[in-house]
Amino acid sequence: PGAPSLSGIFADHSNKPFSAVTSTESHQHNSGKGKSIINVPMDGNPFSSMMAPFNLSNPRSFNRRQAMDDAIKTLHSNVSSFFGSQNPYASSLIGERESSIELFIKGTSGLQAKYNVLFNKYRSLEMRSYSENPLVGLDDQEIIIQQNSKYNIGTGFGDLTPNTSGGDLRSIMSANSKAEKMAENFAIAEYIITEGLSSSLMIAIDFISGINLTNFNYKITSSSASVTGLTTFGFDSHETGSHTSLYIYSKLYKAFAACLYEFISVLKAKNIYNNSIIQLSSEFNRAARTAGHGSDHGWNGSGTSLYSGMFDNGTGPLVIGNVDNNPSGGTYAGTWGLGAPVPEMNNRIINIGNIMTTVTGLAGYETPTKNDSPLLKMVDGQLVNLAGAPRNV
Repeated sequence: PGAPSLSGIFADHSNKPFSAVTSTESHQHNSGKGKSIINVPMDGNPFSSMMAPFNLSNPRSFNRRQAMDDAIKTLHSNVSSFFGSQNPYASSLIGERESSIELFIKGTSGLQAKYNVLFNKYRSLEMRSYSENPLVGLDDQEIIIQQNSKYNIGTGFGDLTPNTSGGDLRSIMSANSKAEKMAENFAIAEYIITEGLSSSLMIAIDFISGINLTNFNYKITSSSASVTGLTTFGFDSHETGSHTSLYIYSKLYKAFAACLYEFISVLKAKNIYNNSIIQLSSEFNRAARTAGHGSDHGWNGSGTSLYSGMFDNGTGPLVIGNVDNNPSGGTYAGTWGLGAPVPEMNNRIINIGNIMTTVTGLAGYETPTKNDSPLLKMVDGQLVNLAGAPRNV
């Protein structure tokens, strides 16, 4: 309790105008030096909203800057006298002031046009991923919906089940389908990182909208009422069947991968990627029900992925971690991804502390979870695996 968060650790070592940025209100940020985090609103132009206080075309900007200077000088004096001039909170105030002045100088002109260009680029990649280049063995041929629970789906209408068989599952993703906030967030990430505005950024995508039920005969499971038209698909897919999950998530991950590939390509072109760490993660995985009619919270089956030019040597992905080969409980039988002890980690299951220690170590920072060993480290420019080869045990 009270330890810095991952975003807080990177913020503490940042000299960028914004110490940390997030687009999700649920993010918990804790800095050891009192560094703040900026929440970017998901409105029509998040760039302008984020930079509005520093807009020099606004006649009140000078007054804002003068008021900021006066307030920070007073607060810094009070903090220094109370805690001592070397207290990290006192020095952080001066750093925040200098960063704010840099943003006033930078200005805010043309932000709407910049946002539109980046948003349209990532939205186009997303839409093309849904419709182009089908995956062999998955959506390169018809997927006729059958009247069984493997084709159930959780939507904005509620949990649905097929009323009759028929209809090609592939048409469930329409021209209106969209992973909410995906294009917006990648646009924000590219702008903030390439413009040097922050070195700590957290983004998140939301539910899928534009799920098209027009060509199917679905009913609400609890009431048997028929539904049609467009709806949403959430990620808490307790009652979404295995076949529907496989198809929709494959489309989502394909779109996300296309956007991530473009983002990394931009970082490489700007010579930023070698000094960047991208962590892809979620709060938990899904434990698939053996019968195929849904999945539940897989608390001990979480996964995380790291991307960085530090260790991107073209040799392919490195997989770490053991999976329980025969977890107890008939509902989730099989190797669904339940974590198993790793001998190299003192026979413990890999946890979030190991991930934090790994990420902070790769960045050259001290971890707040010193009892958790790193999974990887860099030695003479080479990535060393400290957790051994992955196994089903």
